[in-house]
Amino acid sequence: LTVQPAQPYIWVMPKTGAAGSVVNLYGYFRRLPDMVKQEGKTLSVKVDGTWVADVVTGSGLQAGVARYLYNTTGLAVGAHTQTFEWAGDLFVDAGSGSASLTITP
Repeated sequence: LTVQPAQPYIWVMPKTGAAGSVVNLYGYFRRLPDMVKQEGKTLSVKVDGTWVADVVTGSGLQAGVARYLYNTTGLAVGAHTQTFEWAGDLFVDAGSGSASLTITP
């Protein structure tokens, strides 16, 4: 008997922030097909494909939520991509979710 890992579901909230400000990036991590919130899982946060930080999903009322305060200083005005990436484990396959990060003047 071979048990396959569940598929990940990672939803990322689109964000807009002024250049030089701090924006709160959010990623929501669940597994499919039952949508169970994933607690205590480490996700890598990337902006335009560049690693920014590793964050851990919360528990309790914040179960499955990963947050990161991102300083936009040095990021060009315009459209960017934020990604929350899960490396996978025995129970849930690797995966990622992305959304826009728009920087205004």
